[in-house]
Amino acid sequence: MRFTTVTVVTLLMIVLSVLSNAYAHHSGAPYDSNKTITLEGVVREWSWRNPHSSLRLAVSADDGGEIIWNIEGTSPNILIKQGWTRSSIKPGDRIKATIHPLRDGKPGGSLLGVVTTDGKVLGAPPGSGGVSKTPQKTAAY
Repeated sequence: MRFTTVTVVTLLMIVLSVLSNAYAHHSGAPYDSNKTITLEGVVREWSWRNPHSSLRLAVSADDGGEIIWNIEGTSPNILIKQGWTRSSIKPGDRIKATIHPLRDGKPGGSLLGVVTTDGKVLGAPPGSGGVSKTPQKTAAY
């Protein structure tokens, strides 16, 4: 089978396009990794799915309303290594979530960890390589 130059160049462009999209998808660029904030609120939605889990957290606003924060977590296989289960949190739960916020100031971020009202700590601290050294420990809420 003979390939023409156009075919080879086209295939190469497709491969490079797919690789660059995969690399960009896993970029942490939208998040300010130099800033860590903790939010206290009520879970509106918890999605346990690949490639990323997601959390919608209702946080009280200064004007008495609420702000919904859209927070992206890591994949379930990594969350399991950090001590999470699919039912670790559920809609209606009050939690404290620690995140790297979005750089653009919108209400969202990258999930680092959660403390539940019963003191259970879920997640991994920054710099841990994504694995909690002591999963399921407790802390004061």
